Amino acid sequence: LGHQVSLYTLTRLVPRANELAGSGVELIVDQKRSRLDWSVVRRLRSHIASWRPDVVHGFLYDGNLYSRLAALGCGVPVINSERNDNYKLSLAQQIGYRATNALCTAVVANSHAGAAFAKGIHRLAEDRVHVVWNGIDLEEVQARLQRSDQPARAVFPGEGLKRICMVASFKPEKDHLLALRVMHQLLAQDAAWRLICVGDELADGVSGYKAQVLEE
Repeated sequence: LGHQVSLYTLTRLVPRANELAGSGVELIVDQKRSRLDWSVVRRLRSHIASWRPDVVHGFLYDGNLYSRLAALGCGVPVINSERNDNYKLSLAQQIGYRATNALCTAVVANSHAGAAFAKGIHRLAEDRVHVVWNGIDLEEVQARLQRSDQPARAVFPGEGLKRICMVASFKPEKDHLLALRVMHQLLAQDAAWRLICVGDELADGVSGYKAQVLEE
């Protein structure tokens, strides 16, 4: 459609970089060495000034904060994102958002719950928060299903079962414990329900949330 895209990362861990091959997307890989690395902010700002985009779009907390700071004074609208809802920000994160909320033009969320949550933490007016659903190519998904050997049936073999698959990393925001409570209610009504969780906890396992879910 005539758009150009430049993707700027804040980490050298870019496992899906090969998917950009031949796409025309410019990929710039950087690595922040602290939560707020001012050298990265300066390099990102230099890139924005030289590339002169029509819009800067940040993803997740660090991407949101860095996009605000780097685009300051560049005359470019800054769009931020909200991918979750009903989670707690650390005190440092709250301060970071409150100090820079004025630098954010708008926020897009992928759910109405996320949009309502974003209005509060970003302190934005109703008309500056928008819901944009995650894009799914249904035809491509259907083609994959037709080629699939149906691994869920290997995990839980048997006829007449109702299988639910939850794909999410193990952290409190994803609320696996809620999924387990839902399953408890479903099984009380119909013993055919089964739950499969796909995902893992970050290597450091600091939160211990996965252990809590497995115990439950």
